Amino acid sequence: MNVGTSQVEAAVSIRIPARDFRTVMLQTERMLLRSFVPGDAAEIFAHAFPAVSHYLADRSAPTPESFETLWRAWLEDLANGREATLVARDANTFEFLGVVGLHFTLHAEAEVGVWIKDSASGRGFGLEAVAAMIAWARRELGVGSVLFAAAESSESSRRIAEQAGGSPVGHRMQRHPSGTTTAMVVYRIPQSG
Repeated sequence: MNVGTSQVEAAVSIRIPARDFRTVMLQTERMLLRSFVPGDAAEIFAHAFPAVSHYLADRSAPTPESFETLWRAWLEDLANGREATLVARDANTFEFLGVVGLHFTLHAEAEVGVWIKDSASGRGFGLEAVAAMIAWARRELGVGSVLFAAAESSESSRRIAEQAGGSPVGHRMQRHPSGTTTAMVVYRIPQSG
C-alpha cells in the first residue's frame, strides 16, 4: 500500500496532540513565569547581552533588530509547541529576572534551560524556575526525565542541574548560529528528581 505524505501527516497529528504554549502561566513562591511576548524583548535585550549574543546568527554587535530574529523564532516555537519560553518576573514587584525554556522534539527527551540576569543571580531564582518548569512539564505534558545542558565553565548552571537532582550523562559541543561553540555538560534530571 502506498501511503501519501498528507496521510502520514494526518496520522501523526492524531497521535501527537497539537500544543500551544503562548498562554502558559506558572507561579512559584517568589516568581511569576509566563510565556514570552514581544513586549518582553527590550528588557531581555537590556540584561542579556553579551551573555546570549552567541545565539544570534549575525556576528556583529547585537542590536535590538538582530535580537528580534531570535525572539520571533521563540514566538513561532511557542505557537506550535516546539518550545516553551517563559519570562521570569518577581511575583511582588514584577521585576524582570530572566528566561526559562523547555525544548523538545518527537525523538528526544525534553531539555530545560535557564538564564537569570546578573543582578538577580545567586539567589536561587534559576533553580526555582527550572523546578517550576519541570513540574509543569511533568504534570501537563507527561514528560519524564529531563535533560539540562550546562556550560562546562558555568559553576552556577552546573549547580542548578545538580540541585535539581541531575546527574551528568555526557558532554557535547553546542554550536551557535554565530559560529561559536560552547563545551556543555549534559545532566539528566530523573522523574523522581
